[in-house]
Amino acid sequence: MRHILTCVLLIVILLTAAACKTAKNSGPGIRPTETAAQEQAGKPLPDYQAEAVSGPTNRYPVESPMPVVIYKTKADYKDKVPVSLSADKKNLLSYPGPRDIFYQDDYAYPVLLHGGYLLDLRGIGPGVAFTQYTYEQYSRFQQAPSQQEIMDHLLDTDPLLELYQCTCILDTAVINALIRSGELKSCTRLK
Repeated sequence: MRHILTCVLLIVILLTAAACKTAKNSGPGIRPTETAAQEQAGKPLPDYQAEAVSGPTNRYPVESPMPVVIYKTKADYKDKVPVSLSADKKNLLSYPGPRDIFYQDDYAYPVLLHGGYLLDLRGIGPGVAFTQYTYEQYSRFQQAPSQQEIMDHLLDTDPLLELYQCTCILDTAVINALIRSGELKSCTRLK
């Protein structure tokens, strides 16, 4: 019996490792092309909301065409709206409009994973900062706040403990097994 359990566990680990592999050629985060180019150049966006940044689906166990972003934060920010800052934290590079914070007709809250990790549904990257705005508050705005208003309402400009980018099956059971087995370290670590 013990031999069978060991074999089953080994098979699960091998399948998980095969399902989730490093996305070495992918850039940080999930960004529209124009936003990513501006972010790399360190240029702020014009004073209007960035186009919607969509994240991966969590409902179907298929290989993601986009990187899966898994992260851990210093504090609980899962109900706070994320934005993207320049490397020096002085410029706002990307922020959502009030209608852009939804994912499949619900708020784009990250999905809680094993060990306090989170599966991103908004498209965060290394330059993420969290605002004081909750998703509910932000969704009630008629238009996005100005860049200055958002900068004035930043809660944490360096919230990440860890940030990984993987290409894997979008199934929380598979991702949790990856985390439990220590294979998350095989993904590209962005922070």
